Amino acid sequence: MALTRDHTARRTKTARARALDGAHWLAAVALVAVCCGCGVIRVADFMAPAIRFDRAANRPLPGAGDPAVEDALARWRALPPAARTRYPTPYHSYVQTPAPGSFEGEYAVGLAFSGGGTRGTVFCAMCVDEIEQLGAILVRLPEGTRRIDPLADIDFVSGVSTGAIPAAAFVLDRGPNCPGHLRRDAWPECFNRDLVARSFKGLALHPHIFLRDLLIGMNGRPAMAGAMASAFFEGAACKPASGLTFRALPEVPLLFIGSTVINDPGTPFVQTRLPYRYALDTYPDTEWGVGVQSFESFHSDPMAYALGEACYNSSAFPGYLRSGLMRLHPDQPWVGSGLPEPEQARMARARNQPGYAYVYDLKDGGLVDNRGVSSIDRVFESLARSGGVPHTPLLIGLDAGYRELRAPERGGRLLKKGWFNEVYSASRASWQTGQDAYERLFDAHSNDGLYAYARFRFVAWTPYLGQHGPESDYLAELCRGEPAIGDAGRLLEVLRGIGTTMGDLTDAEMDAIRVAARFAVWHERDTLLEWASAIHGGAPAAFENAPPP
Repeated sequence: MALTRDHTARRTKTARARALDGAHWLAAVALVAVCCGCGVIRVADFMAPAIRFDRAANRPLPGAGDPAVEDALARWRALPPAARTRYPTPYHSYVQTPAPGSFEGEYAVGLAFSGGGTRGTVFCAMCVDEIEQLGAILVRLPEGTRRIDPLADIDFVSGVSTGAIPAAAFVLDRGPNCPGHLRRDAWPECFNRDLVARSFKGLALHPHIFLRDLLIGMNGRPAMAGAMASAFFEGAACKPASGLTFRALPEVPLLFIGSTVINDPGTPFVQTRLPYRYALDTYPDTEWGVGVQSFESFHSDPMAYALGEACYNSSAFPGYLRSGLMRLHPDQPWVGSGLPEPEQARMARARNQPGYAYVYDLKDGGLVDNRGVSSIDRVFESLARSGGVPHTPLLIGLDAGYRELRAPERGGRLLKKGWFNEVYSASRASWQTGQDAYERLFDAHSNDGLYAYARFRFVAWTPYLGQHGPESDYLAELCRGEPAIGDAGRLLEVLRGIGTTMGDLTDAEMDAIRVAARFAVWHERDTLLEWASAIHGGAPAAFENAPPP
C-alpha cells in the first residue's frame, strides 16, 4: 500500500515537472516569438516607413465634393477682385487664413516664443506680462500723440519646443475658443504643469497602452502628447489627438508651431494654416530652401489637427520623447486653383522630390531654430520682396536660452531625460545642419535692417554679475524684492538648477525666473521705443507707464 502511494506520488511529481517544463517551453517560445515579431516590426518600420501607423488627426484634405470644401469654393468664387488679395486661393478660404500683407495695416508685428522646457514656457509668459506692464508706446507727432500697443497689434505668433504651448495660448486668447485656464489673466502659473507626472499617470491608468508601446514601439499615442492635450487644450490624457484643433484659432494672428523633419536633417516643418508656397521663391538655394513643409505641402487638413499634438511634435526632444509622425497624402486638385502656372510648376517640383513620400518623423522645432523666429523671418522677407509692408516690421523675440548658465546635470535628471533612448549623433547632425542655414539667413536679415528685432533674453542679467552700475543696481533691487532669492548669487544658483525638463517648478524657481524676465524686459525696452520712433520718422517716443531709469 505504501509502495503504491509512493509510486503515485512519484508519478504526480513527474507529471507536474513535465507540465512545468512544458509551460517553461511555451513561455520561452512565446517570448522568442514576441521578440522576433518585435524585431520584424521594427525592421519593417525602419525599412518601409509607408506601413507606419498614422495619427488619427493627420487626415487628408477633403475633396471638392466635401461640404466644407464646396462652401469654401463658393465663398472664394464670390469674392470681389479686391478681396482676392486677402484670400488668393480656395485653400486660404478653406482654412480661413488671410495672406500676409493683407491685414497688417501700417506695420507688421511678430511675437516668437522660444523653447526651454517649463523654464521656457514660464519665462516667455512672464516677459509678455512685463511688456504689458510698460503700457502703450506714445509717439509725439506734430499733429498729436500717436498710441502704439505692440502686443495688441500682433500679426504673427511663432513657438518652438515647449514655447509652442504659450504661443498657441496667446493666439487662442484673441478668439472666443480659449479655455478659461489659458486666458491671459491666468498667466504664467497656468504653464507650470508637471507634464512628466501627468504622462506617467496616463500610462498607469491605461497599462495596455504602455504594453503596446513597449512591445511594438510604433506610432501609438505617446503619453506626453496626451498630457499636453489634457493639461492645456481640453483633450483627454488617453487620446493625444483630442481637444482643440487649429479650427479653434482666430484668423489673426497667424500661428506657426515649428518642428524638425528628422528624415531630412535640418528641414523645418511648420505647423500652420498658412500656405507656404511663397517660400519656394524666397529660399531656392539653401539647404532647407525646399523645406516649405506645412500642412498644405503634406496635403493634410490643419483644421482637423489637434493643437496638443502639434505642440508635442514641436517638443519631442531627441532622446526624451518619441518622434511624432506625419503622412503625406494625395494632393487635391482644388488646392491649386487660383495659382499662376509657373507657381503651380514650382509647387509640383517641390512635392515630387526624391524621398518626399510616405511618413515623416517630426522632432523638436528647436533643432533648427530654438528661438522660434525663423517662420516670422520668412514672412517678413517675403513681404519685403513683394513690397507688402510699408514700414519696418517688428519681431519681438522671447529667448529662454540659458547656455551661459549651464552646469553639469545630476544623474537622476539625465535618466529622466532618457538619453539612452535615441542616438544622440543623429539629432546633433540634424540640429547643426539646420542651425547653420538658419543663422546665415537670420543674421543677414536682421543685420541688413529687414526688420527691427527686440530680443528679451533669459540671461540678459549675467554680464552684470559682480559689476557696478545702473544695471547691477537694478538687478540687486529685483533680487531683494523676492525673499526666496535675495541676491544675484542665489539667483545664479537657483536658475542653474532648473534644467530643461517638463516638470513643475518650485516657488523659488518661479521667483528667480520672474527676476530674469523683469530684468530682460527692462534691459531691452528701448528697442521697442526705437522701432516706434523709426516708423514715424524719428519722432520722440515713450512708454505710457515709464519704467525705472
